[in-house]
Amino acid sequence: RREAAQIAIRLRPVPADAVRAVEVDAGTQRVICQGEYDDYAEEYTFSQTFGEGTTTTSAYVELGFSQRVSSVFQGCNEAVLAYGCTGSGKTFTIFGDAQRPGLLTLFAQD
Repeated sequence: RREAAQIAIRLRPVPADAVRAVEVDAGTQRVICQGEYDDYAEEYTFSQTFGEGTTTTSAYVELGFSQRVSSVFQGCNEAVLAYGCTGSGKTFTIFGDAQRPGLLTLFAQD
């Protein structure tokens, strides 16, 4: 059975001295990128959007990763890719830390 790829985005918290240029509209799964000095904005639609307050565990559950564990052991292929600039949280999202497990850790625990 073929299934379309899911593309999800999670925004990381912005430091207090930085300007937020991206907003998530969770109701429509849109991300709005706003220029700092003009009225120009671009919108992108994803399968799932997560704001900066979303934990990795919450994203794991909402993306349905638990159900995918059994499919892997039945021979189905699954892939998780993390994309972003340096310091955007890719490694943390995949591996986590001792107190906050990442996607790979959660997948292995299931």
